[in-house]
Amino acid sequence: MIEDFNTKYKDFFNEPDYLKRWNRLTKIHREDYGSFRALFMIEVLAFLDKWQEPRVDDLNKFLNHAMKGGVIGIEIGRIVDLFQPVWPLEMAKYDLLLVKTLSENYLPKNYFFTYIKLFSTALVQTWWAFETLMNDFASIILEQRKASLDRIESLFLADKNVTLNKKGEIEERSTFQPIDARIQFIYTMLTNESIDRSSSQWRNVINLKNARDATRERVRS
Repeated sequence: MIEDFNTKYKDFFNEPDYLKRWNRLTKIHREDYGSFRALFMIEVLAFLDKWQEPRVDDLNKFLNHAMKGGVIGIEIGRIVDLFQPVWPLEMAKYDLLLVKTLSENYLPKNYFFTYIKLFSTALVQTWWAFETLMNDFASIILEQRKASLDRIESLFLADKNVTLNKKGEIEERSTFQPIDARIQFIYTMLTNESIDRSSSQWRNVINLKNARDATRERVRS
């Protein structure tokens, strides 16, 4: 990975704002794919190291280690727990970078079907990543606050309900609450605040959901 890295990007991670880093990665992607790949993997592995947005010091430590020929890896550990939230998120970021690069450098009409395919994939991956992260937040709340949660809150976080089986016995069954209601519930459990349904952020979430749903229905038909 690091063999194709251009050292002119060695100070890339001195930028503390991850949004600015991702925007710059978009430009590097079309200019120098080898360096992009190295920086992208450093960003991902540094995040996985502590399961939080990496600090500048951590990112530079990983990069300098790799530039010296060192090997970077992660423990197998709870591999399922690791990939469930991170994989869709990183795939969504990568797909969005590809769409942005294609849009900025080529006319969509010249690569119409490629553009449609990339756009559709990025859309579905982005919603998948968002929904996966919300469900992971629910699991974390359920585990960390189990002593203070009542039975109903625990059931909603686990996306389950109580019903009677054919023997007249009480049992828990998986259910599927409306996703927008579930997101609001999880957000409130995390922050003790209600989502402002008139805010631009909430409108963006709903617009993303509607666009994903429309794309899925077109594929089915």
